Amino acid sequence: MLNRPTARTPRTLQRTTTRASGKNEPQFGRVLFRLPWFLAPAEAQVGLIAAPTPPSPPPVPPATTEVSAFDSPILSIAGGGRYFFWYLGVMKYLLDYFDLTKVTLIGASAGGLVAVLSACNVNLDRAVREAYRLSVENDVFTRPAGLAGIWGEIIREWLDELLPENAQELCANGRVKLVVTEALTLRLRYIDDFSDRDDLIAALRCTIHIPWFLDGAATRQYRGKRYIDGSLFDFILGTNSDLINCGGAATVVDYFFDDTLEFDRLDFVRLSSYEDVKALVKKGYAYAERTDAEGRWDEKLGAVRKGALRLAVEYPTRLLNRALAEA
Repeated sequence: MLNRPTARTPRTLQRTTTRASGKNEPQFGRVLFRLPWFLAPAEAQVGLIAAPTPPSPPPVPPATTEVSAFDSPILSIAGGGRYFFWYLGVMKYLLDYFDLTKVTLIGASAGGLVAVLSACNVNLDRAVREAYRLSVENDVFTRPAGLAGIWGEIIREWLDELLPENAQELCANGRVKLVVTEALTLRLRYIDDFSDRDDLIAALRCTIHIPWFLDGAATRQYRGKRYIDGSLFDFILGTNSDLINCGGAATVVDYFFDDTLEFDRLDFVRLSSYEDVKALVKKGYAYAERTDAEGRWDEKLGAVRKGALRLAVEYPTRLLNRALAEA
């Protein structure tokens, strides 16, 4: 069981490596999961793993990754299970200082939940409180199996309480794109058109569907097709898919980029106490603040940064929200 790389560990253990091309590519030499079918033949022999010539990972439909299809800045939020709460902290900061109504939001798995909540102007502190309340009501913290088998229904109820009646309209016209994995072909694709609020919730349940873990089912059906979690290959390969990276055009939010986090690779399915949850939100906010101080958000989101006058007008609201979050 591997621990997350920290600032003191070699960069070869990091999730991706940036080559001269400027693109993020998988670091297969140190991939987090050394599955035999992802090793080169020579590498398999050195590792004493008998393996035939490995098949290529399932292709991603080229049309879905064309950057020309986007006419606004792109903010992509990777998968992360319980680190969903860290993502909420990051988004709280970005919503404070950037006008995300002018941004295309892309999300896989937990990142899809965050993208939709943000697009629908849901109070993110309320989202945390409701998640905790439902967890207590379902004995998640004391139940031997934890979230296993009941997580899917908890998330459905949670979304039903949080999302406004016009949620599908707020996510329409490509504003939000959810990454899903087709169960039969293992190809990745976007879902970005939603007929109504229930249809949006159904699509969200596809992007977060960890086989068997969510509700005991291997796959999730949506409009006649079967899907599973949209971050499946990101989890296996230790990188982010082209549908998240968008050819380098997207600003990617990923908990793997925060060197202050310490975790076990399977922590993503464990839910901690309420205090730990709130601590994750704070860590996410602090990460976003540090990233902004380094000027990295401005690289692709600078055009939507809020001006000084708007920040001044919104300042009392931010203070009130912060006080309520601490209560």
